[in-house]
Amino acid sequence: NLGGGMLRGGGKLNIAGDNDFSGRTEVASGAEINVHGQLSCDVSVYGKLIVDGKVFGRVKMNNGGMLSGTGTVGAVKVLPGGTAARMKTTVVD
Repeated sequence: NLGGGMLRGGGKLNIAGDNDFSGRTEVASGAEINVHGQLSCDVSVYGKLIVDGKVFGRVKMNNGGMLSGTGTVGAVKVLPGGTAARMKTTVVD
């Protein structure tokens, strides 16, 4: 189990396989994370998050943040200026 935090400040990052990373993750403006496997942590999004696998944590869409994909997320909270495509979720705030 990896603790701590992951901050993606620019460019693209692909996450494949089953990950038990439990630290806070932030996708900065101009950055993109694509989850093909599983991610266990909460994610705060200012850039772009594409989920074609599963995110078990809460996803917070901040101003400028964009969520898309065909996967499943644990919960989604969309703040003013954030967008989220219709996805499979456990809970929606």
